[in-house]
Parts: sequence; structure tokens; C-alpha cells
Amino acid sequence: MAELLKDRFSAEFILALGGAVTLEQPGFDPSGFEAAVFEGHFEELGLKARVARIAAALSRFLPEGLEEALDPLFRVHRGFPGLPGLVFAEFVAQRGLSDKDFDVSMEALARFTVGSSSEFGVRPFIRRDPGRAMAFLRKWSRSPDEQVRRLASEGSRPRLPWGGVIEQFKADPAPVLELLDTLLADPSQYVQKSVANSLNDVSKDHPEAFLGFARPRLGKGRVSDWILRRGGRTLVKKKHGEALRLFGYALSPKRPQGMCESASLTIAPGEPRIGSSVTLAYSVRLSEGFGGLARVEYLLKYPLSPGGRPRSKLFFLKETLAGKGAEISGSRRVHFRDLSVRKQVPGEHGIELLLNGEVAASGSFTLVR
Repeated sequence: MAELLKDRFSAEFILALGGAVTLEQPGFDPSGFEAAVFEGHFEELGLKARVARIAAALSRFLPEGLEEALDPLFRVHRGFPGLPGLVFAEFVAQRGLSDKDFDVSMEALARFTVGSSSEFGVRPFIRRDPGRAMAFLRKWSRSPDEQVRRLASEGSRPRLPWGGVIEQFKADPAPVLELLDTLLADPSQYVQKSVANSLNDVSKDHPEAFLGFARPRLGKGRVSDWILRRGGRTLVKKKHGEALRLFGYALSPKRPQGMCESASLTIAPGEPRIGSSVTLAYSVRLSEGFGGLARVEYLLKYPLSPGGRPRSKLFFLKETLAGKGAEISGSRRVHFRDLSVRKQVPGEHGIELLLNGEVAASGSFTLVR
């Protein structure tokens, strides 16, 4: 069984963290720290609640002054990279939100993001004082360190998953767009993906603002074009007419047969087991009236949820500049493994093959245990 993310914050991690801080902070009580973490059914807590509990326990046994409390954490945080390092940014978010500590906290978040991420820890500061926080993020966007630059783009996302909505930016994305403009040509793919995801957030609430941002910048560079196109993916999926035209997708020609002359989709095997996979083989022949970008995707339709709601997810297959009569074909293996964050549901699954958002072919299979 796959390890749950919350289990990265295990008893072994708590002991290691307490031991590391003890070596750097005279008077730190590792036994008291451990007891504070584990009181009150720690094993039942989810990921975010565990991170918050550990940060709060650290706070109880470190000096009252923020700078004095941060000093030992700066010396140990590189020993806890990746997901466990979220504890340090959470400590800052819990202890440093006052006006007098604001600037020290923001500088600390930039340090703690290296090797981990402060994307969740910075959001309370943005909500408290957007103008003051964004001044730091604009400075971070020019950092030589890609992880700090990504903190600027990821931390300010209007709809960051697990980070909650920043209502100010959901209502008015102008400060976010101003920040992202400085990162459109970033050389790091780590940052590029973050910028695109933030633009995609903006497009969900303000499609016209996104399109107004993208229109004059499209065609200025390979990297920026990739970011803008990925940032507009939700609008393309929704077949937003202006977005399709902006990004060069051919709209359905005024012909009875639509955009494709013929299409096929085969799915094998027809009854895969959970833990195995199916192979999709697809082929699309474009109609004589087609010309432009052809984007081929498949929509996977899952069995109804326990509440009776339909569930589906869209996946990208191929995109190409194609002329009339061209044929686009390929195959894709789709895995159906149980994951820690998602369990597979047996039953009939449907698949629709889409050409620029329109159904070209369809099929189904039955997932069994």
C-alpha cells in the first residue's frame, strides 16, 4: 500500500527534528516537544493538521522573540528537505504575523523555501497585508534562486490547491498579473509551470483579464508562448471561442461532418483489474475543411460517485499543426493503481476521444477487482 503523505510526519521524524534543534538551541526540551506533538490523538490528524501541531509544539519550546527562535531553525532546516520542511514555514506563519515581525518573517520564508517550499506559509501574510507582502514577492521574482522565484509565483496563486483562495486576488488579479509578467521568460521549468498554473487560476475567474494579458505577449518567445498556452488550458478545454482563436486552434468548419472525416478508438483489455492498465489506440483523419492546430485529448468518465455525481477528467494526447485530410494517430497506456490520495472505483468507465474539444470517437471498459 502506498505511503500516506501525512505519514512523512512520523514519530521518527519528530524525534529527529527534536534532536536536531536540541543540538542548536540551549535549553530546548526535546521530551516536552515530543509530548506536545503527540498529545491528543496525533495519529488521527491529517497532513495539514500534523504540520500545524508540530510547528505549534516547536513554538512552545523555542525563545519568545521571533529572531531568536528562528536562529536554530535556520541551522537545521536543510537537514529536513522536501515535504517535512513545510514545518518551518508553518512555524513562521504561526509566530510572525504581527506588524513588527512581518519583514523578518518574509525574509525567513524565503530562506525556508530553499530545499522545501514556503508556498503555504506565505499566504497568511499576503491575506493580512497584500501590498506589503507583494513588495517582497516582486523582489523574490528577481532572485537568482529558482526556488525563491517559484515562491513568488506559487505563493501568490489565487487558487493554490491545499492553500485556500486568496480572495483579494480572486476578486482582482491585477497584482498577480503584474508579478507574473516578470517571470514569463524564466529559464527554469520549475518556475514556468508555476507561472502557467497561476495564469490558469486567473483564467477561471477572469477569462477576459487573462486573454488581455496573453494577447500582446503571445508570439514573443518560445518560453512565454509555452507558459501562456498552458495558462489558457482551462479556457481551451471549455472551448472558449476567443481562447481557441488566440492560440490557433481551428474551430469546427461549417460542414456536416465537423472537423474530422473519420476517427477510431480501441481500448484493450476490455476488463482490466485495479492495479493494471489499459492501452488506448486512436486515429483521427481531419476533414477537408480543417486547417490549423489540432489538439487531441481524451475524457475519462468514471463511475458515479457515492452521491450520484458524474466524475470525469481530461487528459492531453497530442497537438500538431495540421492541414486538411491529415491523419493523427497514436497510443497511450492508462494505469489504474490505487494511490494514497485516490482510490480506484470498479465499474464501467467511458472514454471520449476529443479533437479541439469536440467528440470524435468514444468507447468504454469495465474496471474490476
